[in-house]
Amino acid sequence: MVPIDEALGELSSLSAQLNKETEVLNSLILDLEKRLAAAKVGVSIWLEALLAASENGTSSTGWLLGYGKLGDAWRIVAKPITRTWFPIYDDPGEYSFRTENRGEPVALSNAPRIVRVEAAEHLEPLVNEISTKVKGFIANIEKAAQFLNYVPF
Repeated sequence: MVPIDEALGELSSLSAQLNKETEVLNSLILDLEKRLAAAKVGVSIWLEALLAASENGTSSTGWLLGYGKLGDAWRIVAKPITRTWFPIYDDPGEYSFRTENRGEPVALSNAPRIVRVEAAEHLEPLVNEISTKVKGFIANIEKAAQFLNYVPF
């Protein structure tokens, strides 16, 4: 067994390191926000991964990571939600879920530390999903433009 003073000394050192690493993470989040804003993406999206999740029978609570307009600025955001799972009656063994908001979205940089830390591994997929959505928007607009060019007036 480790003496309490030694255990608390180690915990204090780990806590200081965690606080420094969290400051680095906050800087990374804000830098990515600035870079996305500079790209003028202007497209909102939510990922499906549930962060800081806790389960309770047929429901889970946690946070979703996304990108959207918060006030006047485009931000990397998180929102608290509850997902309730229910069976699909015409497809035995399959389930679907309903998502309920438990609060308003907040800037990821202001979300609880556990949410920011878990979100770190989802920042690359977030950017990739934004890119995929932008490509889809472009394709839809090009398709509409092509259609409208061929419609007789």
